[in-house]
Amino acid sequence: MDASKMENGGNRVLNSQKILIRLPNWIGDAILSIPALNAVRDHFKNSEITFIGKGPILQVLQENRLSDHSIVLNGSYLGIFQKWNLVRKLRKEKFDMAILFQNAFEAAFLSFLSFIPKRYGYNTDGRGFLLTCRIARPSKKEKIHQLEYYLRLVASLEGINLNQPKPAIQVTQDEKREVRKRLEREGIAPGEMIIGLNPGAAYGSAKRWLPERFAQLGDRLGRIHKAKIIIFGGASEKNLMDDIENLMVKKPLNVAGKTTVRELIALISECALFITNDSGPMHMASALNVPVISIFGPTDSEATSPAGDRTIMVRKEVACSPCLLRECPIDHSCMTGISVEEVFNEAQNQLFLQNDSGSPAIFLDRDGTINQDTHYVSSEEEFIVFKETPEAIVLFNQMEFPVFIISNQSGVERGYFSSNLPYLLHEILEDYLKKFQAKVSGFYYCPHRPETGCGCRKPKTGLLRKVMEKYPVNLKKSYVIGDQISDLELAHRVGAKGVLVLTGKGKETLIKLKNRTLVAPAYVATHILDAAKWIKQDRGGE
Repeated sequence: MDASKMENGGNRVLNSQKILIRLPNWIGDAILSIPALNAVRDHFKNSEITFIGKGPILQVLQENRLSDHSIVLNGSYLGIFQKWNLVRKLRKEKFDMAILFQNAFEAAFLSFLSFIPKRYGYNTDGRGFLLTCRIARPSKKEKIHQLEYYLRLVASLEGINLNQPKPAIQVTQDEKREVRKRLEREGIAPGEMIIGLNPGAAYGSAKRWLPERFAQLGDRLGRIHKAKIIIFGGASEKNLMDDIENLMVKKPLNVAGKTTVRELIALISECALFITNDSGPMHMASALNVPVISIFGPTDSEATSPAGDRTIMVRKEVACSPCLLRECPIDHSCMTGISVEEVFNEAQNQLFLQNDSGSPAIFLDRDGTINQDTHYVSSEEEFIVFKETPEAIVLFNQMEFPVFIISNQSGVERGYFSSNLPYLLHEILEDYLKKFQAKVSGFYYCPHRPETGCGCRKPKTGLLRKVMEKYPVNLKKSYVIGDQISDLELAHRVGAKGVLVLTGKGKETLIKLKNRTLVAPAYVATHILDAAKWIKQDRGGE
């Protein structure tokens, strides 16, 4: 092959290394594989990469420019003769390597029959003997996210850089222009707020929140925010979407079954908020950096939650979830337990938190971060402030950060102490900090147990909304400091930087974080003062 040959527009020089990548079969999985695909593309800069997969998957990824060629597996591919023709085609291409993101036996068998000398894939589905590089599948006990699952797949490639960026998909300027024209034809003017509802889920009805609740939610949000509502869905879900449209008081724009994959992506990109079941379009919205409310029921949110920063997840803790069933055999309590009011409140929070003006702030957890954690600090005597706390807050003040304490205090609802005690302890803290000329701008706490399902308990964002009702804060430039996963999840949801302190439960949290790639802290600090010094450095200070 001529090493100077340029591929399709001349953006990449090819050499003799030819790589075939079998993509996942589901849109959500394909989007979560993007960081791993990016790593492969960067590692093999001068190689010729061919994607093979279903048409919709290839369309989702087409503007990411991660491959040089693609092979579409359409419906006719299912026949034995068509499979054999595919093998013959692959043999002619003389690929040097195959990387199998799909776990099926067939993917390994076809690459074996195609005489591809290096075959990388997970040792699953009884296909290990067909692979030249068999990668041990992560244990179910690890509970890793699907994004991490794909990164581990390519980690076996020597020298590869796994910097784990968030998945992102692209929309072209032409696609944006076309979708704007379409919206204007439908009576949606430029600048009008658009809220997307995605009530379907291809995997099965168990993943779907109740249709009438989607309708009620759409009417309420449309009325309050004077927003246009768009209902999204596939062609197979059109009857469901038509039912929801008929249930709504104000007629929405129903595009179910009326979009190509690329048109769907472009329409989602126009939304100010996207409310969705666990589905492919959920991951599309997240990868487009659209604010998302994701409703989870029978599926494993730890494995398949959206990977973007602007995501709020709603789910009910029930004994049988995640069951991973397509149809619920009992009462569907994982979904019926989620009320319209709960999702509405999260939608309000999500819309409110999109402010990108204002100043950055410091959000501090309390117990285990600024003072000792005695499990439940239920008296003045148990409130012992860390010696590093005053100096840290002075440093924040010097950097002109407003400092807010946001704390879960479920001991109130549990009856361990009165609702006045948190405020009393804050007054004690304020008096103590005055001796050092340190100042905290506000104190906010949630008194509820996790089972209550309130919108203010971290990692939900209600406490931040209360802060922002009084103070103009730019969350994207802010920092959340704490000793628990809930603090890091909160930072992840609003696009702030999360800092883990190893005081309190921090060391336990660090162990738990081993398989929680998406909420990995920006920094792990010995204590709050170490966190403050790092933030000063991160902000460009000395």
